[in-house]
Amino acid sequence: MRRASAILSGLSLLFSLASAGFWVRSYFVQEVVSHYSAWAGQAMYSVDGKLKFMKVTPDFAFSDDWLGVHYHTIESGPQGAAQLIDFRFVSFDFIGIEVATGKWGALRDCSLVLPWWLIALVLAVLPSAWIWASFGSPRRKYRIAHNLCLRCGYDLRASVDRCPECGEPIRSIKAETSPFAYSRRAGR
Repeated sequence: MRRASAILSGLSLLFSLASAGFWVRSYFVQEVVSHYSAWAGQAMYSVDGKLKFMKVTPDFAFSDDWLGVHYHTIESGPQGAAQLIDFRFVSFDFIGIEVATGKWGALRDCSLVLPWWLIALVLAVLPSAWIWASFGSPRRKYRIAHNLCLRCGYDLRASVDRCPECGEPIRSIKAETSPFAYSRRAGR
């Protein structure tokens, strides 16, 4: 279980760093990956710090040169990438997450827009939690090393059973400082 969480955290960190790279890149290059069949199309755009997923349903069949999977980029300067044609009709926007539907001529659009910073942040949560769990709280380590109460930090050298300040049992602290505490928890 420990190895699996380490692998998942590593992958999540890798994807978080990659999404941060795509975030920066999206201000200089507009990237589009699209797939169109005869009566529907899906596209993914990366532009101006946002990732846009879009499903397009036309009232007509797409021509043969539109069919299949396509990838293209549009270079732009540091002022930002070219803006996408936006034909929102009904939309909802919260912290940069946008859900929109609309119609433009014979095309019906349904889209989801996610900011790259949010994707990077969400993907960085698991590695952060794993690092915190692996290395522990610096305050907790300090309190264990100096025989202080884990809850309130009171000096426990003269105490026997409980912390006189907050009532926390001392045995829980002494069990964690025991050299055999790790082997008992691990089942060895």
